[in-house]
Order: sequence, then structure tokens, then C-alpha cells
Amino acid sequence: MQMPPTLHWLVGAAGRIGADPADSSDVALQKRVLVGLALIPAPAGIIWGIIYIAAGARLGGFIPAAYTFVALANTALFGWTRNVRFFRFSQLFLILVLPWFMMLSLGGFKNSSVVIVWSVLSPLV
Repeated sequence: MQMPPTLHWLVGAAGRIGADPADSSDVALQKRVLVGLALIPAPAGIIWGIIYIAAGARLGGFIPAAYTFVALANTALFGWTRNVRFFRFSQLFLILVLPWFMMLSLGGFKNSSVVIVWSVLSPLV
């Protein structure tokens, strides 16, 4: 199955964020994976936030929506500075603390449907 031209262009553009011609193929791959990990969940964060807000949990909805904007700003900063260490640390930090803040905003471990389990993704990534 072939990608539509617009999607193909977007994937290619995302793959060039933070790219440096002097990067080895391993470093270039690491950068592309990190950018993907930051950009792929962005639309889900907006949808997740809208669902929580519609359900009456305004603070719970603000957190994933804010994550989306912070991740996009962080990715733009990475594209400008090419500082992969800071980008990697900040993205993993966001993945770690977002579920914790969600759990607190929804009223604790039981009321949040154990959303904090998502923070396990940080060390796995």
C-alpha cells in the first residue's frame, strides 16, 4: 500500500527535524524515532483532552492537551538546537509525569482507572 503524497511529504519532513548531515546512520535513526515518539501521540492528546473536558473533567482534559503543545514546542526547539540529549530527556520526562498529573487531577489511583500505569512507558522507551 502506497502512502498518499501529502502524508509521504509530512513523514519525510518530520524525519528531517533535528537532522545533521554529520550524523551517523545510528544517530540519525535515533533522532527520527524520538521525533516520531513526540509527534505521533500529539493528535491523540488533543482528542483525549477533548473527551475529558466533554465528560466534565476540565483539568484532566487540559493535561493531555497541554502535553501536545509542549511536545510540539519541544520538537521545534530540537529542530532548532539539535540537542538530542535534552530532547530525549524532556520527552521521557513528559511521558513519566503526564500520567502522574492525570492521576492526581482525576482523584487518585482508583478514580483515574490506573492511568498512572502509562508512566511505565518512560523507562521502556
